[in-house]
Amino acid sequence: MEDHTEGPYRLTLKSNGCLILISALTPKHLMVASKHSLGTTTETQVSTKPNKVEDVATDLNQLSLGESSSQPKSSATENIEEKEAEAHAEVGRRWLKRTLEKSGKSEADLAGRLWSTNSTAVFEVSRLYLTWCKLTSKLCDDSFEEHVIATPDYWTGLHLHGLNHNTPHFSTALPAEVASLAKEFGFIPTKFVEYPTLAEVRAFTDKIADGGEWEGDMIEGFVIRCTVKPSSAPGKPPYRTGAPFFFKVKFDEPYLLYRQWREITRALLPMLDTDIDKNKQAEVWKRVRTKVRRQEVAVYADWCVDEMKRNPKLFGGYERGVVRVREVFLRWIEHDGENEWAAAKDGRYKLRAGTEKKPELDRSSFPRKYIIVPIAVPGCGELRFHTPAL
Repeated sequence: MEDHTEGPYRLTLKSNGCLILISALTPKHLMVASKHSLGTTTETQVSTKPNKVEDVATDLNQLSLGESSSQPKSSATENIEEKEAEAHAEVGRRWLKRTLEKSGKSEADLAGRLWSTNSTAVFEVSRLYLTWCKLTSKLCDDSFEEHVIATPDYWTGLHLHGLNHNTPHFSTALPAEVASLAKEFGFIPTKFVEYPTLAEVRAFTDKIADGGEWEGDMIEGFVIRCTVKPSSAPGKPPYRTGAPFFFKVKFDEPYLLYRQWREITRALLPMLDTDIDKNKQAEVWKRVRTKVRRQEVAVYADWCVDEMKRNPKLFGGYERGVVRVREVFLRWIEHDGENEWAAAKDGRYKLRAGTEKKPELDRSSFPRKYIIVPIAVPGCGELRFHTPAL
């Protein structure tokens, strides 16, 4: 960063939500997308002429959903993920409509602005603290989907993060310009601060890292915007000189710890099935062990599997109960789990559940199989054998 970037360094708040991308299909119509789904935006007809825009959008949506006749259908897991992405786009469009109506604007007003400036907006929704990813906007809404950090009411909605120009080389508007657009169209502006040097950025973020809070709110981190500078330092710079460059700062406490707890819980959810067999349990614990990198996470994993047996209803609808489950655990370590938590903080705790030694397999009856491995790959060079002279 020191070798290849230069200030000013603009630190924009990283919202903990779902990315939503908003772009103009025509001067009057918008596309609202989430992840790889166009969501419900294909339901609105935008032209009556041949080769209609909605036909193109529908084709793109079919490809994203794996519905093309030339491709096999997606697996059950992929279908679930695609439906979730589609739901995110639907909620994003509803929030966009609500936001524009509140500001006295219309879809055509925003579409006309984006069309005339050849830009794509980026937002983030808060109480719709839903993590809207790709606009550049984020949707934050705990009533729809919870993330690591709970969203206060005043942060629920679409957070406008960026205004990116549709050009071959990455080009984006300054934070002040993005904030001005957000206020005009009723979005939640993204807070930002500016420092001239990387040393001042470090000092600022190190201070916040101690508590994980900024101006009274728990935060995930910052997206830092700067530019690529001419440099004689070793190594090739990431982009051309003068190009905008982004990097992120995420805080370990409490964000990273809370995120690990969430991933552990998701991995353990199959344990709620009372008929789960031993092989499936072994697979679950294998995934859990790969995620346990801190002893505080091991304490949570043990508590989680025990609590699933005592109170399985606590984990019902977990995607809307991330904070609820976490709060129960935090109360537990203050009382009944105080000793376990203290042991973890002192480096004396070991994961208890799922560590039983598995019986050795008798491989004598297994069929023998062979793998033939090529010693060279066509088109990737040649292999020469040298024979000593006689």
